[in-house]
Amino acid sequence: MKLLPLLIVLATVSLAAGAQARDRSAPFEELAKAIDALKAAGCTALQSLDAEEPGFEAEGVICGGATYSIKLDRDFNIVSKRKDGS
Repeated sequence: MKLLPLLIVLATVSLAAGAQARDRSAPFEELAKAIDALKAAGCTALQSLDAEEPGFEAEGVICGGATYSIKLDRDFNIVSKRKDGS
């Protein structure tokens, strides 16, 4: 099963539904790069991906069997990884 298309759909839906003042619109290519960065870090799924200033925020990210909230900068580097529920 190809997980990437599902992740991109979820990220796109999240961006369309975002209403926070910090949210920004992001081109499809940026969303794909953010998802690729999460995959490269060993993450396998996510619930939402928001383009925010100055980068991205991913929620409900599954990495190594645990769930995290992860922030990426505009260069797609992980700058914050907080375990959900802690």
